[in-house]
Amino acid sequence: MRRRESAGLGCGTGLTVLVTGAPGFVGRAVTTQLSARGHSVIGAGPEHSATIGWDALREPLPKVDWDSLDAIIHLAVPPRAAEFPDQAAANYELSIAATFRLLETARQHGIVRFLLASTGHVLQSSNVPHSEEDVRYCPINFYGTAKACAELLVRAYAGCLSAAVLRFYYPYGPGGDRFLVNRLLHLVAEGREISIEGDKGILLNPVWIEDLARGVALALESTDTGVFHFAGSETLTLRELLEMMGRLVGHEPVIRTTHASPPRRHDASFERSRRLLGYDPKISMKEGLRRLWTS
Repeated sequence: MRRRESAGLGCGTGLTVLVTGAPGFVGRAVTTQLSARGHSVIGAGPEHSATIGWDALREPLPKVDWDSLDAIIHLAVPPRAAEFPDQAAANYELSIAATFRLLETARQHGIVRFLLASTGHVLQSSNVPHSEEDVRYCPINFYGTAKACAELLVRAYAGCLSAAVLRFYYPYGPGGDRFLVNRLLHLVAEGREISIEGDKGILLNPVWIEDLARGVALALESTDTGVFHFAGSETLTLRELLEMMGRLVGHEPVIRTTHASPPRRHDASFERSRRLLGYDPKISMKEGLRRLWTS
């Protein structure tokens, strides 16, 4: 951690940051936010819009001057991460193998800060909101399993690095069409049928993409370690979310209820993020959906 004082970690002054997955939906928002706050961003990804090209399935690490970096934010995931088994190898390489190589490289080069993007899918849905103190892993799919493994790797390096895990809860916004809330809004607008478990469906608190990006920046500028949740301030049932979308687009959603087991919560508490980082999501669900619909 030899560059902590010169880099300004903990006081928000300009850091040189490698962001993997920079061309993606979350990556674009994060790099924009970091640049606006005075940080120097090196974006890595397979697309032409990245600062440096990196195909994680063929190249172990991005080609970057590691000694110039103060921090790494590992956001990269496969574009179709939920598809199994087709994306199993890609999930393994990006979430597990690449996380290890980036952690070890950070340790070797004295890089001060390491942030891993993760998901609430590493935890089992429950009757209470996910807590940031909860590390009782119970993933229900391969993507969640790979992210749980990556989280454990970060925890193992806690004595070597200033590292943190950032769990994202249903981010949405312009450009995030493969993410849940964006997909649902399109389905409601098209009058397509949507199935929900039970009468109300799951409980969730989606986060507007700019609020999430601001949270990531706050985590970068902090020296606090452990797990941080970035979710929205409003918890609602899936039915309530769909009905809100229906009012926005001008017709009722077409909802089919299934006789599945009573749904549990998929929302998250972000009390630790609020207390330690000052994370405070600003955009309400109604306002976020309006911005998404008119974008």
